[in-house]
Amino acid sequence: MQQQQLRSVAGTGSAEQLVEVGARPCGVAVAGEYVYWGEEGPDVGRAKLTGEDVEAEWITGAVGSTGVAVAGEYIYWTNYHGDISGAGTIGRAKLSDIRQAGRWR
Repeated sequence: MQQQQLRSVAGTGSAEQLVEVGARPCGVAVAGEYVYWGEEGPDVGRAKLTGEDVEAEWITGAVGSTGVAVAGEYIYWTNYHGDISGAGTIGRAKLSDIRQAGRWR
């Protein structure tokens, strides 16, 4: 991925794009060595803070994941997408279960 210079934040220098994700990322969380994001679709993604090892479909089966948080050993996300079953809920998964199984559904 080619690095682009973005608007500087409060005169601290240049900002950069870390990871190219889908068309509509919504929400971001950082925990440990990873950054996590939701998409206005069925997935939650993650990548290392270095921008490497991008897993855009790290969690699949969400319903318009528009917010993401990590606390302790769990990752949480909101499910919002119209009238689809599961919309209007908050999902969670144990981080260790996802790492072992590869996917949460």
